[in-house]
Amino acid sequence: MIWPIAEVILVMGPVACFGAQNYYKDVELYFDNHPYISFTCVSWFIPGAVLRNGIKKRNKFKPKDIVEGMQDPSLALFRSIDNVVGLKSNRFAEALEKIADEDCPTQASAIFTEITQPSKQIAELVSSVYGFWTLLANNLDVSFRVALAEMGEKHIEKFVCFNPLDKPSRGDISDYQHDECGFSRAKARNELIIVPNIAKNLKKNARRKRNYVKIKKGGSENTGSMVVYPIHHHGKNEVVYCLSVFCTKANYFDEDKRSSYNMIFEKYAKRIVLEHSLILLKDKTNG
Repeated sequence: MIWPIAEVILVMGPVACFGAQNYYKDVELYFDNHPYISFTCVSWFIPGAVLRNGIKKRNKFKPKDIVEGMQDPSLALFRSIDNVVGLKSNRFAEALEKIADEDCPTQASAIFTEITQPSKQIAELVSSVYGFWTLLANNLDVSFRVALAEMGEKHIEKFVCFNPLDKPSRGDISDYQHDECGFSRAKARNELIIVPNIAKNLKKNARRKRNYVKIKKGGSENTGSMVVYPIHHHGKNEVVYCLSVFCTKANYFDEDKRSSYNMIFEKYAKRIVLEHSLILLKDKTNG
């Protein structure tokens, strides 16, 4: 507010003094005779213009830009993952306290079972993914649903967990077991599938161009936006899970943000793969 007023004074002041007709000629002569005033005006004008431009950009930057522009999601990402790490750390502490209180030595297998609980940790990671997108959305009028699916040879074998817990998919597993399903596409291509506009995608005539299948009882599931990320297990050399995030707002997810989405999902995928490896180890050791 202050700088625009100063600009008016700097520009209109000489006009009032000299008159509009001879403005430029008289101002030029005036500044030539008073170089110290010229220097003062320039030294204030340039930094002021830069500062004002920066303030304008800052005022235009809103939470929506963080979500859709993916400019700085790191804070939400770290916060969501920290919550999961904190829960696991608590289990370690509780197990250690329990062992310290017992007179008899505890078997290593019992400790392993007590502190790992990989299935529970995977569910907490899925909850963390939901928390991340919800936190980024801030006050936007959107909602999300996150699903983790265990993959079979080509299609979904079963859903492992959802978040929110009270909003599972309305479709049957058979509804998703098609090549054009986003989960199947992600598994086959081993790459992130982005469906910016579900309703528009469903209207494509060629099945090979679709990345979504219509859910018979889906209702709102047949509109909105979605991304599906394949979770590849290097030890088994296959996609073991697919992680999906559904948003009620169409065009919320954007193909132009692919690299940002990959960076985000990769952080969660590494941790889910680790917990999946623990499940395999427990199965091998009858733990």
